[in-house]
Amino acid sequence: MFTVMQPDYDGIFMNVAGTCENGIHGLMDAFFGFLARRTDFFFGATEETSKELLLDNFNKYRKEALMRQLKEKAESKEREDREKVRRAEREEAKIKANAAKEHPTPSNGVLLEETSVKNHVKEIEEHTSEDTLPVKVGKSGEEEPDVSAAKTESPDDDDDGFGKDKVKPNDGNGGDHPNYRWIQTLGDVEIKIPTKVI
Repeated sequence: MFTVMQPDYDGIFMNVAGTCENGIHGLMDAFFGFLARRTDFFFGATEETSKELLLDNFNKYRKEALMRQLKEKAESKEREDREKVRRAEREEAKIKANAAKEHPTPSNGVLLEETSVKNHVKEIEEHTSEDTLPVKVGKSGEEEPDVSAAKTESPDDDDDGFGKDKVKPNDGNGGDHPNYRWIQTLGDVEIKIPTKVI
């Protein structure tokens, strides 16, 4: 006699339950029909003994099923709670990151804004020093720009710094190519590829 329901038979019972009409009612009908046709369950023992056997097994497995259900609900709730905490932490981190981008905070007593202004001034100085022409002193003693030392720009170079091998971004901050076009935003990238219908 089995003391615990054997999972080895689950496949058989699932197969039978799948072929029975009316779900669990059909399965119970098929099982008791089997007991009536193939066993001495109904006449081998007294009615009281048969009913007691049924109710004992019913109560035993009902308790196990209820305990399993409570355990599964508790585990599910625990998973949901952990996921809520993770989501809240991600949202908080995202909010902090966005706030840090929008509102720079002081760093060592100096505002980041001041640092970026200093960097911007340094960049301007570098560009102006590159753009100025060397000065040559002429015969009359006056300073004249040395045009021969000036960089000659090729006609292919644009004013915006995009050369031959660089693609200028389109209106959507993406790129236009012969076979496809793409644009991007902070949240999305959209790629459009035209196809020929055959």
